[in-house]
Amino acid sequence: MEIGVALGQMAVAPGEVKRNEAAATELAARAAGKDVDLFVLEASALYYFADSAIQEFQPYLGGGFSFGIPHAKFKEVRIDYDTGEVFEEIDRDEWSFEPGVHGFIGASYYINNLWAVNVEGRGQIMQSRFPINVPDIANDTIEEVDVIVDYSGFLIGIGIARAF
Repeated sequence: MEIGVALGQMAVAPGEVKRNEAAATELAARAAGKDVDLFVLEASALYYFADSAIQEFQPYLGGGFSFGIPHAKFKEVRIDYDTGEVFEEIDRDEWSFEPGVHGFIGASYYINNLWAVNVEGRGQIMQSRFPINVPDIANDTIEEVDVIVDYSGFLIGIGIARAF
């Protein structure tokens, strides 16, 4: 099991605001670039293609499930559309629990019995949703819209491991 921390950026997914284009544009502007902290617990399975040996590569392949705990802090701003003035600002502090999957391929090179150098390529798929209220001017109501944060991506890591 691994524990990791990652950072994400808030973005509004296309099609999330269905009836109100002005609200969608404003929501995207308000959400863009807000920080999100992501804490991840992972359960992985590994397959080694060769036994470990000193001064030889040990390639491996793996994957598993991720359990993400994203935390977002942002300010929800309510605007009077007739005057354009802000009439309410709400500080939001949202937590969520989200599933994900990941896969990786890599190799370890053992320098001696205790130390190894690792190179790994890793892909992850995970996203979270945070609700935010947006006025629907045409119907004179407030519509709840999901702000979607996508943590999916690929990274290459280099590390050092010590055997115990």
